[in-house]
Amino acid sequence: MKSADAFTSVKYSLRVGSKSITTAKASIPYSSYTYTGSAIKPTVTVKSEDGIKLSKDVDYTVSYSNNTKVGIATIKIKGKGVYTGSISKTFVVKPAKNEITSISSTSGAFKIKWKKGTAGTVGYQVLYSTDKNFKKNVHSYTSAKLSDLTESFSSVPKTGETWYVKVRSFYTKDGKTTSTRYGNYSAVKSIKVK
Repeated sequence: MKSADAFTSVKYSLRVGSKSITTAKASIPYSSYTYTGSAIKPTVTVKSEDGIKLSKDVDYTVSYSNNTKVGIATIKIKGKGVYTGSISKTFVVKPAKNEITSISSTSGAFKIKWKKGTAGTVGYQVLYSTDKNFKKNVHSYTSAKLSDLTESFSSVPKTGETWYVKVRSFYTKDGKTTSTRYGNYSAVKSIKVK
């Protein structure tokens, strides 16, 4: 016959038997965040397979990697207590807002310069238009060269016209448009073409 202590021990082990966290669902507020220069650590919510919210540092721990520079960051959720195993979640750190550093005009053309993108940036997109709201007559220039920080526009502008310009940096993990993440546009600059 089992002793009372042995019986209690069996009951306890059955009650707290280990569970796998791999069936849990992890979520974060947004799928992408803007580069800040510091580590980005989104708040993670983890729910069990049956929808019960789990407790951080009781049921799981959280660690982050590649979450400082532009690119794909990873969150690792590791089971703790009665939970075993681990799951991962990713998010994008998108480029910081860019800035046009100068804009000038020569006969029938204008030229702009902008800031180099933050670490991990792969290129830039410039929009220019005769409409300050960029609703019509909008033209685009894209460069996938990080060192390309200036461009002259002469094929479309005409003498006497006023053009509005803005630029943003972008990141893409594989060169495909569907995986491109853009930073915020710079403040709009205007120039009257000589």
